Amino acid sequence: MANIEMIQSIAAIISPITDSIVKIFIEPRLAKLDHKVRLQGERISHIISNNFKQYLKDSYKQYSVINTISLRNNVRLLDDIYEPLTLINKAELKFTIEDDFDYSFFLKNKKIIIVDNAGMGKSTVMKKIFTSIIKGKFGVPILIELRRINNDNPILKEISNQLNSIFNEINSSFIESLIEQGNFVLLFDGLDEVPLSDKEFVINEIDRFVYKAPKNVFIMASRDEPTINSFGSFLKLSISPLTREKAYSLLKKYDISQKIANKLIEKLESPEVREISEFLENPLLTSLLFTAFDYKNTIPFKKHLFYRQVYDALFEMHDLSKGDAFTREKKTGLDIDEFHRAVRHLGFYTLRSKRTEFDKDQILKFIKETKVYTKLPFKESVFLEDLLQSVPLLTRDGVYIKWAHKSIQEYFAAQFVYLDESDERKAVLEAIYDSEQFYYWRNFMTIYYAIDEVTFKRVVYLKALDECISIFEKNQELWAQNMISERQIEFRNRLTAGYKIYLVKGDLKGDGNNISKVDLLFDAVKGYNEDIFYKFPLTFVPSGLKIESRLNYIKVLKAATPAREVLEIVRNNSLLNRRDGQVYTAFNTAEVVKKKVKLRFLFKTVRELTNDKNSNLNKVKYFDDVNTILFHSDNYSNLGTYYSPDLKLMKKAKISIEADIGNNDLNTLIEGI
Repeated sequence: MANIEMIQSIAAIISPITDSIVKIFIEPRLAKLDHKVRLQGERISHIISNNFKQYLKDSYKQYSVINTISLRNNVRLLDDIYEPLTLINKAELKFTIEDDFDYSFFLKNKKIIIVDNAGMGKSTVMKKIFTSIIKGKFGVPILIELRRINNDNPILKEISNQLNSIFNEINSSFIESLIEQGNFVLLFDGLDEVPLSDKEFVINEIDRFVYKAPKNVFIMASRDEPTINSFGSFLKLSISPLTREKAYSLLKKYDISQKIANKLIEKLESPEVREISEFLENPLLTSLLFTAFDYKNTIPFKKHLFYRQVYDALFEMHDLSKGDAFTREKKTGLDIDEFHRAVRHLGFYTLRSKRTEFDKDQILKFIKETKVYTKLPFKESVFLEDLLQSVPLLTRDGVYIKWAHKSIQEYFAAQFVYLDESDERKAVLEAIYDSEQFYYWRNFMTIYYAIDEVTFKRVVYLKALDECISIFEKNQELWAQNMISERQIEFRNRLTAGYKIYLVKGDLKGDGNNISKVDLLFDAVKGYNEDIFYKFPLTFVPSGLKIESRLNYIKVLKAATPAREVLEIVRNNSLLNRRDGQVYTAFNTAEVVKKKVKLRFLFKTVRELTNDKNSNLNKVKYFDDVNTILFHSDNYSNLGTYYSPDLKLMKKAKISIEADIGNNDLNTLIEGI
């Protein structure tokens, strides 16, 4: 179906439904605003109704079709390629986002934040929720891209801009009054994409909106970052990784003919690649795997080679919408490597600006800087056109231009540091590791590790090992003085390696996992250590254990430091999940985890878990109990093996890296030449 025909078909189907939504949820509320309506004139009620109808219709058309980088400018219906994704949390809650989902879930949990890694489908889920709410006539959805919110464009103004037509504008006070009455679903997407300079304003804006309009449902989506600590009262959910069966189903949805998908699936089932898991668990990587395989019929095992193959496919493949024989001309005249060099520069400097979306003037300014740096002969506007059409790494979203996906931006940024700034590699990696914003660069660092394992290990991995080894050894020295057994000390070290941990004493009636007062727990940590609160993403994990009475529960708030993040990056270094050179081993917990915990903690609300030998948490009387709480907070309900950093292996890895550095001394390299 041609794109225009597709849109027209959607409009014809959805118009009666959006009209009905306005009649059910908007018009009755307008009657309650009669005094304001009369002051504005008789036509205002009609204008508001019509503007809402048009907004819902236009937004449904926009979000019910999709044009991902894998589709290479070919629009498809979202429902045709959407593989149902399931929201989960550590309390074993599961909720699948599909057409006939039970809306009562959102009425029970009115404040939700979906937090997950790059490419897991957060934005796709938000669009699916939007369209499903309209089809089910559950309420009035409004989707807001948070990267567009700033001091000059607060949330209410952004909503007004979306609702107002060229000829009929609605006073924002009407919109605010309508929203305050309830039955709206506010979808806030991309909290992690808000520029740092606007973060505080956006947090306050969301807080204000939630406070003034509590009768509505609020759903937010973000990568993990410290900003989410400000929303402790939101139910935190993640997206369940795709099963192999779901990944195969998604591949088939991308391939109308099924030929390439079936051939790829057959390849994935072969013994030499059967163990691949990372690509198939991630919806974005699964879809890009289809693009890469369609181009070259091979499966790359390194993430950077994977992205390069996707780039090559986009640069050289035929435009399927024009027929197999049609290849889009690159108007810049740049060859595949020259174009890649230019995009590398653009990727790094736009990533460094903490932005993925730009207006035309902003992106052209970055492209001009790219032209100066690379000294390549192209016109800025022509290069932009190629990026939007011939090699669609960027995409239009209304008046904005954005990267097709932030992961693509991060890949080119990592390649820039490796290929174009080789003298600065060490300085860049150290700066990121020591930065208070390591979380922002996490995916960049993951990709860089795949590109340049040697430099990564010599610079940041060595620092992470040093930090963890030092802490482990200091802990052993201090806790041994308290007559703690070596086995329990090792267990505590493994449980806490690379984490900042806070134990928070809850006093919640009913279910110990009740989320209603979690914001108070986050506030307690903020009051205890505001610096940590803003530097690290804190994860709320109920221990699952009652302490002493029906009312007292111990909550665990964990913040992964850069050292822990780096250990995890190396641990998950390849698609084959190799174990060679890693520092994680299995620890048998059967003898160290207690069945019952009895504590009389001498703190009222919150206590940081440190290695202070004088702390009650580190005394022999309570040491085992604390370990058991930490173990259960990692969602291990059954005894068995616990994979975690091992001190001996960390020392071995450190010695190996240091020896490697010594062996690559310049004098050794030139000897015998």
